[in-house]
Amino acid sequence: MINATFFIAFDLSSKYLMKHFRQKIFFLIVLSMFLLKACKTIEPQKPEETYLSRYENFSRQLSIVNIPVELDLNEVEKEINVRVNNLLYEDETVNEGNNFKIKVWKKDNINVNAAGEQFNVTVPLKIWAEAGINLSNFGFNFAQTRDTEFELDLNFVSNFNVDENWQITSVTSSNGFDWIKKPVLKIGPVNIPLSSFLDEIIDRQQEEIAAQINKEIQPNLDIKKYIQEAWLQMQTPFKISDEFNAWLKISPADVLITPIAGEGKHARMSLGIRGFTETFIGKKPATTLVKEIPMLTIVDSIPDNFIIGLSSEISHQNINSLLKDHLLNKKFQFNDGKQEVVVKDLDVYGHNQNLVLEARLEGDIKGKIYLTGQPYYDDLDQSLKFKNLDFDLDTKNKLVKTASWLAHGKFVETMRQNLKFPLGDQIDQASKTIEKTLNGFQLTKGVYLKGVLQELAPSEVFITPDAVIATVFAKGKSSIRIEELENLYQVK
Repeated sequence: MINATFFIAFDLSSKYLMKHFRQKIFFLIVLSMFLLKACKTIEPQKPEETYLSRYENFSRQLSIVNIPVELDLNEVEKEINVRVNNLLYEDETVNEGNNFKIKVWKKDNINVNAAGEQFNVTVPLKIWAEAGINLSNFGFNFAQTRDTEFELDLNFVSNFNVDENWQITSVTSSNGFDWIKKPVLKIGPVNIPLSSFLDEIIDRQQEEIAAQINKEIQPNLDIKKYIQEAWLQMQTPFKISDEFNAWLKISPADVLITPIAGEGKHARMSLGIRGFTETFIGKKPATTLVKEIPMLTIVDSIPDNFIIGLSSEISHQNINSLLKDHLLNKKFQFNDGKQEVVVKDLDVYGHNQNLVLEARLEGDIKGKIYLTGQPYYDDLDQSLKFKNLDFDLDTKNKLVKTASWLAHGKFVETMRQNLKFPLGDQIDQASKTIEKTLNGFQLTKGVYLKGVLQELAPSEVFITPDAVIATVFAKGKSSIRIEELENLYQVK
């Protein structure tokens, strides 16, 4: 009886223990699965913080600064008319049986008009002529002298040439003449037409008058001394924006010039100093002075394109702040809520040309992950964006093994949407500030630089230890106004 009772008790106890043991095993399995799930961590290698070069200046851009030289042909006429004497020609021809005298005056002001690269010069003349006839026949002598006055216009063509040694010369040649009042001399019953006789004289003398006109119209204009001052002064870097602490440096390379041309009473030649513009942010850049001005390069036309680099930046601190406002403590759920992560911290830094986003996560996966993307300036909406933003390679490899649900999903897309920063206001403000500065900037006494910005074109984006800087090129026109060259004309 005792044995039976013992076995019954033992059997009951064994069943109880086995059931209790199975419950503990199940609990431990569930607990271990929970702990295993909760303790998933990721530790990818952190991308090295590196920067390609310290941001100092933008790429050099070839630009041309125009220097217009105006010639007021009214002033040219005044100078010529002062110097050309009234009596231009005088001649007496006395032959046996006849005599002839002639005097030629400037009747009115010499007129100069431009027609392209050709300058037409008209010299109005008044001519006095005296002729006599002496006849002796069969002992009968006849002598009579008469004089007359008439008018004509001499025509000349002048062309101005500029050579590579900065010398301006003119070439004037005759271009015929027009009778205003033809000469006829009446002696007694005889009308003596003088036009054919005078044609030969005027033809002979027109070349001499052309030489005289050429001598007087020849400009004594020392352009080089005025350009030399501008050449030296523009090489000194000058601040174009106090707000952005921006400096413009111009490194001239050569000087271009077009032929002198015009229309009517206005003529012009264009000079252009061609060189490189560089925009610096921060301290004033060093001056590298090229003192010797080069020989002229003669061209048909000079473009007036001028390029200035503008920049807009957003600091790493601002990027962090903006990202944290939108993403810190934000929950991301996956697979209908079966997995979840929370962003607990964020930081950004540079890795060569890419920006690295470091995010610390908690939840179904714990640890740091890294995303990289290359910043660029989108001119359509004037914002800083990041192309090819994705997990870096090591992060992606480890996520595939531990949390593939995170490797493919909305997390990266959310980061892309939040890594977008408007810069339009900064760019517009910088453009207006610089254009205002350039509108009449005085390089030196009497020498002014004037720029008009017309178009903004995106350029490079730099990552520095402190910020992401987007560069934009402001394209426009520029000129140098030299007061002493305005309507300046001197003659020899």
